[in-house]
Amino acid sequence: CGVCKSNILPGDRMFCFETTDATTNKKSICWGHESCHNTNLPPPPTCRHWMRLGRCPSLQAGLCAFSHNEDARGSAATNLDKKRYGGRRNYIRNQHKNSVLRIFLMQTYGIDYLNQENGVIIDAAGGKGELAWELINLSGVKDCVVVDPRQLNLSLVQTKWKKGLFEPKRTGPVFSKWYPACEDGCKMRQSKSPRHLRCFLDGEACVEFMNAASEEDVHRADEWYQNQLIRAKEISWTSKGLTQHEDGTSYHEEEATNNVESKSSETIETAESEISSAQEARSVLQKS
Repeated sequence: CGVCKSNILPGDRMFCFETTDATTNKKSICWGHESCHNTNLPPPPTCRHWMRLGRCPSLQAGLCAFSHNEDARGSAATNLDKKRYGGRRNYIRNQHKNSVLRIFLMQTYGIDYLNQENGVIIDAAGGKGELAWELINLSGVKDCVVVDPRQLNLSLVQTKWKKGLFEPKRTGPVFSKWYPACEDGCKMRQSKSPRHLRCFLDGEACVEFMNAASEEDVHRADEWYQNQLIRAKEISWTSKGLTQHEDGTSYHEEEATNNVESKSSETIETAESEISSAQEARSVLQKS
């Protein structure tokens, strides 16, 4: 405690205040028992989330010890927060969009509904696959399949996993309830990549693929599915959208061809999660 100098025990309520070192003139945060608080102490510093984002989830739960003055709300927002790449369009803050949607699904439907027996969650146009990855590894959903022609890119979430950022001791009491599949030390086990339908699924043709019954229809539908897999590998995602190289190869495949030995374990793992079997793909779509 910065006031009485005694130890602060687990479970003790605390407050914070800002102090300045007389020698170095550097500011630092000092913590103390809530019972030791007095009006002669400096006020607590402003919450960094309040300054940058204009909101603080911990404040709503009564667990934030920092100040939340209305004048400081959003005062530290950067130009990047306001404009996208220096362009005219407003920048939409979306770093946590996957977690927000995942928590919304848990709140709205409940984990039991998301984990129905013989069911599967389809993440259509799932992009990098981070939402499906979070549902499996953080929420404990049994099966989630990404449908997108782009290759999965899970390097960011897997790095956070290996650093233990999803463990209860890091997420804290406010957010740990939204990570039911995580426990302290879970970073030591391997995370699971979602299955991936890396293909284009056009409306009518997709319905015919799912409902194929006769041997002739199944053969024709399976051939169509294999063509869609090839088609998906001939495109790449750029700032202009989905594009295709003149030689029919995508940026990712060209990079992989030139750097076969430099492939990371994450890239190999996501490639192995791709569903190449038409029968397996049909079974997944029929369950959804």
